Amino acid sequence: MATGTLYRAAALDAYGDPVDSDGNVIRVGSDGTRVGVVHGIVIGGPSWRPADGGTVDTTGLIGVPTTEPNQPMHGDRLVLDGIRYTVQGPPQWATRGLVDTPTRYRWWAVTATSN
Repeated sequence: MATGTLYRAAALDAYGDPVDSDGNVIRVGSDGTRVGVVHGIVIGGPSWRPADGGTVDTTGLIGVPTTEPNQPMHGDRLVLDGIRYTVQGPPQWATRGLVDTPTRYRWWAVTATSN
């Protein structure tokens, strides 16, 4: 299990870029965007697949314990072992309809990012 740091922009502009309270584009991870530490993360193994234009698709899954107070949201950045991931929501498999046991993890799609 891993521990990561969760960052969240206060707002997004019309293009989906994170902005501060004055509307200036910011880099998530700067002052005022830190949500906190997330403990007990299960890394589901990102898949590294070639994509168009010589780029690589780095989509994967992470599991966050449902008891963790700092839950990710769509658009958040999660830093694990120095790698920044963009969280894509909503969570996968957040409920269990066939069995009556409580869900232990919320699974999120994540993509490694350079910004």
